[in-house]
Amino acid sequence: MALLYHISDASLCSVPQDAPVPLLSAYAQLLLETGIDRLEMPFPVWERLKLAVPAPKAALVLRSPQEREQALREGVPAFFAEGSVFAASFPGAYPDVTVVLSADGRGCLSGVLPDAGRCAGIRAAGFADGMAGDYAAAFAKLRVAVGSLDAEDSRHLATAASLEWLLAGGGAVSASFGGAGGRAALEQLLAALRIICQQPYRLERMPRLRMLFGELFGKPVSAHAPVTGPEIFTYESGIHADGIEKNPKTYEPFPPEDVGRARRLSIGKHSGKAALRVKLQELGVRLDDAELERMNTRVRAESTRLRRGFTDAELLELEKSVHGRR
Repeated sequence: MALLYHISDASLCSVPQDAPVPLLSAYAQLLLETGIDRLEMPFPVWERLKLAVPAPKAALVLRSPQEREQALREGVPAFFAEGSVFAASFPGAYPDVTVVLSADGRGCLSGVLPDAGRCAGIRAAGFADGMAGDYAAAFAKLRVAVGSLDAEDSRHLATAASLEWLLAGGGAVSASFGGAGGRAALEQLLAALRIICQQPYRLERMPRLRMLFGELFGKPVSAHAPVTGPEIFTYESGIHADGIEKNPKTYEPFPPEDVGRARRLSIGKHSGKAALRVKLQELGVRLDDAELERMNTRVRAESTRLRRGFTDAELLELEKSVHGRR
């Protein structure tokens, strides 16, 4: 099935300047393998990645006319950074460059609107408050002049806005893996399009992307992050786990295999002694009835305090502390 939507990732616009080139290259190539159209990046990042990313798969964020001239020579699609003095002062003067204008929640653009046909396109950036109002009417107004949307996430609605923009017939969106730079979360947008529109984005790349993102940006992604978190398919024994066993769609919007994950049973405050005994035996620990009772009491207390279940490593550490083992 051919992909119906045009999506670019802009997380490379927020990448640390000292990021190693091999790591940058691996991350960029893996992003493209998901099926998205392009990678947006500033010129310094492009200079380091041009051997790994084909020119048609890049989109350069320009900050000067000189960078525009170089992009033109190298055949790389480009657009002016939002608020750039060049975009504001010379709209329509660069027919090969997309102009970025701010959009409010009513679909009104700020700045000088270029003459039709005198620029490569117009992108609307912002729209932070748009989803709180009549966004369908705002989108209808924007689509007359705008080819793409770069929704801003200060109200935590950028992903929803980007999805609705595409479903309403908007031409393209800019997102960002992990929501980097305050944009729509690429992984959530791709998952939604796969579920709702059966678009064949390769979500099985997500675990590896999550790992590279953490290394590249120097901060781990939450284990419970939507789509990418390794714990999102971990279930505590009890009615929840029983429901999953009988019908996974009761709780899961998509199978774990779609995003390169697998289901895992966790122990928490709803677990009984029988489930706890089985889990500990799986981990190589055997307890008598008295030890199991003490362990179950601590499990429920600690799980209530943590407001979640235990990982296997945490469960083993708790067992050692309960019974004085080292």
